[in-house]
Amino acid sequence: MGNLTLNLDVDYLYSAVIDPSNGFAYFGTAESPDLCQIIKINLTDFTRVGNLTLNSDEGDLESAVLDPSNGFAYFGTYTTSGQIIKINLTDFTRVGNLTLNSDEGDLESAVIDPSNGFAYFGTSSSPDKIIKINLTDFTRVGNLTFNPSEYESQTAVIDPSNGFAYFGTSSSPNQIIKINLTDFTRVGNLTLNEYGGSPRPAVIDPSNGFAYFSATNTNPSQIIKINLTDFTRVGNLTLNAGEGPLYSAVIDPSNGFAYFGTYTSSNSQIIKAQLSQKNTIKTIKINVTETAYVDNISFYSHLNTSQVRLAVYNSTKHLLWESNSTENTVLNGWLNISISDGTPSSLTLSSGTYYLAYQINTTSSVPSYLQGSFNDGFYLEQPYQSFPASILSENTTSEVWSMFLTYETTAPTTTTTSTTTVSSGGGGGGGEGSSGLSKLWSTVLANAEYYWNIADAQLRVTQINFTSTVQRSNVRLNAQRLTSKPANISQNLSGVAYQYVEITKSNIQDSEIKDAKIRFKVQKSWLTSNNLQTSDIKMARYSGGWADLQIQKTGEDTSWVFYTSPTPGFSTFAIYAGTSGTTTTTTTTPAGTTTPGEATSTTQPVVVGEGDMSKLLLIMGVVFLILVGVLVALTVISKNSKRDKDNPAEDEFEQLEMKWASPPKKSKMDKARTAEDEFEQMKRKWTPTPKNSKKDKGNLNVDDFEQLKRKWSKTQKDTIQ
Repeated sequence: MGNLTLNLDVDYLYSAVIDPSNGFAYFGTAESPDLCQIIKINLTDFTRVGNLTLNSDEGDLESAVLDPSNGFAYFGTYTTSGQIIKINLTDFTRVGNLTLNSDEGDLESAVIDPSNGFAYFGTSSSPDKIIKINLTDFTRVGNLTFNPSEYESQTAVIDPSNGFAYFGTSSSPNQIIKINLTDFTRVGNLTLNEYGGSPRPAVIDPSNGFAYFSATNTNPSQIIKINLTDFTRVGNLTLNAGEGPLYSAVIDPSNGFAYFGTYTSSNSQIIKAQLSQKNTIKTIKINVTETAYVDNISFYSHLNTSQVRLAVYNSTKHLLWESNSTENTVLNGWLNISISDGTPSSLTLSSGTYYLAYQINTTSSVPSYLQGSFNDGFYLEQPYQSFPASILSENTTSEVWSMFLTYETTAPTTTTTSTTTVSSGGGGGGGEGSSGLSKLWSTVLANAEYYWNIADAQLRVTQINFTSTVQRSNVRLNAQRLTSKPANISQNLSGVAYQYVEITKSNIQDSEIKDAKIRFKVQKSWLTSNNLQTSDIKMARYSGGWADLQIQKTGEDTSWVFYTSPTPGFSTFAIYAGTSGTTTTTTTTPAGTTTPGEATSTTQPVVVGEGDMSKLLLIMGVVFLILVGVLVALTVISKNSKRDKDNPAEDEFEQLEMKWASPPKKSKMDKARTAEDEFEQMKRKWTPTPKNSKKDKGNLNVDDFEQLKRKWSKTQKDTIQ
């Protein structure tokens, strides 16, 4: 970009502050015996605006802070009795100085809390002291003395929102001292492994909760990462030989980078350190030893935040497959993305070398990392977006990221297994279903999560996932829609069944599975036709008896409502609306499915699907004629009954109530008729209209009828067959 050469009398730029909103920077010199100066630089055109020469006893400006909202800067001197020089930035003049006590000299570090109106300067004495300054009236508030082994605070960072400051000492070993700014007390210290002269410079990323201190005189230099939440050492980044010592640093937390300047007599360098994995593509090299039909790409996530993209590159770094941007919902576990959910929708790899790649859209510490060997992967800087088709220039790394792919050794197909519908004139039979689906994993690994995304027009289960606790081979799941409750299950559910599903497994046991979940959907039109709410839906599993599973609504669109249910194992499941119980229920097959056959047992519930509409219309016509006859007969009876003249509707209601309290055995033609149908017919008959005669005055109104109906439903509905 360029450089700016200053006057010959300007040496040793030892401190600096920046006022980005106004476009200026200020550098303090550490000249001796010459008079110290403060140099003002215009950042817009990168020119020298001017200099401000200080008094003869105000030498070696080695620390500085800036209060941009009030327009002042404060420079600390490295003198026997420390002085703090106040500068007015508006007119670039010296306002005055504050001389500290005789044992409060050599000010080498400083931080500022402008919102609360205080600054803190660290001395280079033994033991060390931190001096608190009130910026409002420019006075000394007091000092905080460290322990005898904690001396020479040569660097500092501040986290004003949480009320802490951190001072790095050059004592042996190096230490970081944590200060509570609220009550101005020492919280504790963190001893570093490295002895490098002093942990200077330092930068802080308070939004993500980390600070970075350098080990100045180590060879090679190191950058040490500190977790501010629990005040622990996270790790260190070792630089290349010749990159040091480090004496200055700035940070760009929003993009996840810090920049460190070296203190060398010639060929000084600026080191760019990546603080997070945001805005980069990171990869790990893998070797495939056989033909692989890839199912999933897995990425270990420490935090469930932001978005993730995954990809596969070949050995020449050409893109083979990439995922869409995926919401990361996994905390300390494997995020699995199915190949079918990316582009292209299938991926076959021959034996050879490949790279698994990822991007994350956050500066948080999401991925899992290990130190590997040189050339274990590469990285490329780019904003979070689609992966490039080819990578022509990259940086080789020794980073090993926790990623793997799951594949089959034979071409995977969604196997369709025909299931014959049994029809017997002697009765019995139940649970016959449509064709089944199957998913095979040639290998499942211990503590790895596996997904089966199901796209079937009849099956309402859309995804099954589980984590295996052991390694197994040729693990298979089968899923099949049943048209009714299986005949070998005598216990019934209370409510309206939506769909029965049979999920079976092979080569793995329920005890070897954890965190299994079933995702399913329910059609909104079915809910509406049955007067149900989305909260009425339940899922039950049969294992020696029906047991409701926990259920969570995860979303909906214009046609469907989506749910997730954890399960301790796989067997027979029922998606239904109602409460747990043992009462036989009427089962209605979801819209969009067909019923291949009809069981002849009179004890099994009738299943009506869209494929049976013509048959249903015929039955409904016959039922209608029967109901007309029944209503005519009831009308005649009502005319001959004195009680009916008082309230014939209530009398007829009670007759219908007694009928369905002990329902008769229904004939084949009656199968489509339910108690609800008759109540609705009655309602239409007995609801008053303007044409009603005087004889109808005893009829129930709509409110009375609904009250009676609710009373009956509450106590008797479970007996409907």
